[in-house]
Amino acid sequence: GIGKTGIPGDIIFTPGYPDGEITGILKAVFFGLIAGFILNFMPCVLPVVSLKIMSFVMNSGEKKRVVVTQGFLFSAGIIVSFLALASLAAFSGYKWGELFQQRFFIILMASFIFSMALSLFGVFTFNVPVFAAKAVSKTHGIYTDAFIKGVVATLLATPCSGPFLGGTLAWALTRPPEIIFIIFLSIGFGMALPYMLLALYPSLLRLLPGPGEWMNHFEKVMGFLLMFTVVYLLGILDNYSKVRFVLFLLFLSIALWQFGTFGSLDKERRKRIVSFTVMIAIVATGYFLSFSCLNDREAFPGEKISFNTERILKNRGDGIISVVEFTADWCPNCSFVEKVALKNER
Repeated sequence: GIGKTGIPGDIIFTPGYPDGEITGILKAVFFGLIAGFILNFMPCVLPVVSLKIMSFVMNSGEKKRVVVTQGFLFSAGIIVSFLALASLAAFSGYKWGELFQQRFFIILMASFIFSMALSLFGVFTFNVPVFAAKAVSKTHGIYTDAFIKGVVATLLATPCSGPFLGGTLAWALTRPPEIIFIIFLSIGFGMALPYMLLALYPSLLRLLPGPGEWMNHFEKVMGFLLMFTVVYLLGILDNYSKVRFVLFLLFLSIALWQFGTFGSLDKERRKRIVSFTVMIAIVATGYFLSFSCLNDREAFPGEKISFNTERILKNRGDGIISVVEFTADWCPNCSFVEKVALKNER
């Protein structure tokens, strides 16, 4: 029978590897470390990594313990993500980058990156609530931010395949689960290596420019790079989802602007709760309207061809009814009429 991949079940592909490329687990681990390090320079990962480096610079004046913890938590976010990807690969059959074949995952990741960009542009800021700020140190938000950015950087790296990565993964994914975990961890450690070094040797931060006005401009540049990442993720979606996703991003931006304007910490607690509730309501409503309410994937039940006078005359002679559709894709009224009058079973 035909499997979900469209390939007949009796056809089996056996992977082959060039002689001398991957000859054992030690070589695979070594290549994995190199491949993971190179992932830091992939275009889709670079904006998040750059933000993390800037965060190191911003907090370089803090106690050494703060910088060390921040670096290791960013690295921990990377390692934990690679462990999760290894689990999916070993036990659920997921391959490298396969999550990006799921529409909902792409929408979720792109929406998160879009929100990060709006935050860098100053549209909104998620602050730690006052009651929480009193209960924890001021570095709590720094630590949480570091771990989350490590996770996001890893997820954004999964559609990339830099040098050494393809052959290493191809070799690993045909091995038992324990080998898969070892190779994925080696890639994760390779990606996390620069931040571990910064955590262990904070003096390396002296090689970077000190805090100053340039960081405000750097934030905006990173915001635009994150927007490029959103455009890249948008390109992965099918044509049906692209316009709907752009519409959802409009709802998301309105929700976050509203929260940034009326839900900031200088407002009283009741207003902040109301603003947060409104934000969730706008996002939920926007998702429903964008991906459920505007569902027009149903195909026209009859044959649809370009306008042809001869075909109409022939149909008339054969007793076949022809419907001439006179419309424009940019006309919302036309689209509405098509949906309610043509694209229904009756």
